[in-house]
Amino acid sequence: AGVARLDGQTLATNGQAIDAGNIVLDNTPIAVASVTPANNATNIPRNSAVQITFSEPVQNSSVNSSSVQLKNGNVTVGSSLSISSDGKNVTLTPNSVLADVTTYAVVVSTSVKDRNGLSLVQEFRSIFTTADETAPTVSSISPSSGSIQVPVNSSIVINTSEPVAADLNLSQVVQVSGGQ
Repeated sequence: AGVARLDGQTLATNGQAIDAGNIVLDNTPIAVASVTPANNATNIPRNSAVQITFSEPVQNSSVNSSSVQLKNGNVTVGSSLSISSDGKNVTLTPNSVLADVTTYAVVVSTSVKDRNGLSLVQEFRSIFTTADETAPTVSSISPSSGSIQVPVNSSIVINTSEPVAADLNLSQVVQVSGGQ
């Protein structure tokens, strides 16, 4: 019993000595060092990728769509994963643009391991909220287009698909003209 192979070096007979160089024992489990976007970040562009930096290189086979996820509530967002050449960064890229003003969670499970097989001690979670990048649209106008005999002192009401800033100067946006 004992070590029979070490980085390509083979023991041929019992009692044979080999120079293994410096041996560093690793009993420190992998950890998430940082995530971008940062936890609780807001106004994140909807086309953003997520980057997770680990304390040491990951075991590539432990990084997959079950162990590293982007979630909208309980729904996993379809994404692709890539691992940097040094193994310390995982990039999660959503398959489509994220929704406006929505909170997403980045979840890294305890099945992610370092190259020595040591797992993440506890599940990692971080959240961020996307920006509002979709302009409001007009959903209705009163009086409606083509109305006749509208009293001169009538209010014109424009409803939009989402609230607009109360301090917005609508004279630059809305133009009213008399019919010919």
